Amino acid sequence: FAARIALITATKIVLANGLKVLGISSPERM
Repeated sequence: FAARIALITATKIVLANGLKVLGISSPERM
């Protein structure tokens, strides 16, 4: 389970960083 959680967490971080790099505001604010 730890490996799966780590993978999901890493994916979320990568996606968040990608949005920041693209300059796209997070959809959560909407």
